[in-house]
Amino acid sequence: MKNILLLLCALCISNVFSQKNNAIKELTGTEFRPEKKDRPYFYQNAIKIGDNYYVVAQKGDRAYTNFFGFYSRLKYDFKIFKLDAKMNVKSVATIPAEFEGKDVQTLKIGRYGDKLCALFYFNNRKARKQYLFAQMYELKNFAPVGKPYKIGETMITKKESKIGCIFKVSITDDFSKMLITADRTNISRSRREKKAAAEQKNHTFSYWLIDSDFKLINVGKNVKMGKGTTEIIDQTFDNEGNMCILGFEQAITTKKSRYVFGDIDGDEDGNNSKLVMKIIRPSGEATDLTFANGEYFYSAMMKLNPNTGNVAVVGLLGSGKYGAKGLFTQQVNIKTAEVLAENKSLFGIDLVKEINSLKPPTVKSSKSNAKKEKRANKDKKESKKVKKTEVPDYLHMFVRLGSCHYNDSNELVVVGQKYYTYTVTYTTTDSKGRTTTHTVTYYVYGDIISFKVSPEGEIENFGYIFHHVETTAYVYKDYTSLYTGDKLYILTKSSGGQMFLNNKASSLQLFKEYNTIARRNSYADFMNVSENEMIHISSRKNKVLFSLISVKLEK
Repeated sequence: MKNILLLLCALCISNVFSQKNNAIKELTGTEFRPEKKDRPYFYQNAIKIGDNYYVVAQKGDRAYTNFFGFYSRLKYDFKIFKLDAKMNVKSVATIPAEFEGKDVQTLKIGRYGDKLCALFYFNNRKARKQYLFAQMYELKNFAPVGKPYKIGETMITKKESKIGCIFKVSITDDFSKMLITADRTNISRSRREKKAAAEQKNHTFSYWLIDSDFKLINVGKNVKMGKGTTEIIDQTFDNEGNMCILGFEQAITTKKSRYVFGDIDGDEDGNNSKLVMKIIRPSGEATDLTFANGEYFYSAMMKLNPNTGNVAVVGLLGSGKYGAKGLFTQQVNIKTAEVLAENKSLFGIDLVKEINSLKPPTVKSSKSNAKKEKRANKDKKESKKVKKTEVPDYLHMFVRLGSCHYNDSNELVVVGQKYYTYTVTYTTTDSKGRTTTHTVTYYVYGDIISFKVSPEGEIENFGYIFHHVETTAYVYKDYTSLYTGDKLYILTKSSGGQMFLNNKASSLQLFKEYNTIARRNSYADFMNVSENEMIHISSRKNKVLFSLISVKLEK
């Protein structure tokens, strides 16, 4: 039930948005009833090319047992819905889920040059390799251009026949270059691999830089980054092909040599993880940088400044306890690798006290609002577990960065979220008195906090939204942020609204159809197509409805 609630969303924005927040606009197309073979269950991503929008979907795998009793899976083809500017379906294209005898395990689409590029991967257990392929398509008729192009390959073990994608792909803003990296840090490894990783002096990864004609500009195999095992967390590159890779260098604590990563609570006095960066130019020349030595980070990310072309590194500084004590910002010239500015802006006791004293905005009393307020205050109860005699200078459970936005004044708007997990063991007894126990992990996505940071790295003001969702399915964040015209908007699966950066708590309004939509056999999700536009898909039984949620500049 909790998973269903997380996936549910509205068919349209409530009248509150049309009256109070007229910058938020929703455009809904007409209902589309696809044929049975084309009915999708899973939507993977969406893009915008010209005045048209493209959404890729798949019906999903269906398990069955054949005549001989063998268990098998039936692969369904991928579907691409082409939408006009009014969100009406113009055509549906099919991409087969099997290429050259191999089942495709995932697919993403994107604009590359003047064509549509479909990216997919599959695992070859016999060869112990994972392959990444690309197939180009014409935009007018979705006709394939040439044959699938193999971009890269990486090694896997015998037990990794069903492992997820190791590759990470980025495309420049002008759609002229593609960067692919392959890193095995975030996947399960054998004992031999873990032992080898612990003994190696440097972590390595591979990358491929290609142009829109799939000509190889630069390639690197076994590129060293950091020491020991390094977790690559973000990557970006500019239109000229200058690459920037950001990672957490794993460190060993003084207690039982336990490894600590950037998203796990560390020891207060331990040698904590640090941020490392590698800048690679199109010629292959590389520069290594290390940030904030001696500091510990829960999470970090990069943002390419569209105004200056510099890269901003933003991280949550760990407090030695489960919570962030401040923001770290670093400006780097991606072309010259020059470090332009470094700043640590600590929250301090006064700011933390001001944030912790916030209360949810008053809303009209109703059962649903009372229930929502009760859930929103659940995180506050968790915060009270801190010793009463202690005056905290950190934000408890604030460990996740979700997005960063630049404005015309080169100010950064950083959005993050409180997050924690807990486990519950359930015991059931059958009719014969036999007991069975199983443990369930719950992922809690809490309040959303945003900070506006000056070009010098100082916190200017903040915004706060009370929020609480529990689910047994892990996601990195359960909200989406839009930013334009110096205004920030937050949308969740069930509500949305403007987040005011005025040092107060803002409220989100439930979508109009949230409580009336049929919850059975329904699916909905948001997919960003730009900084101020996203596609909202509502699928139920044999029909699908597309909406465009956008934020327009006020004239």
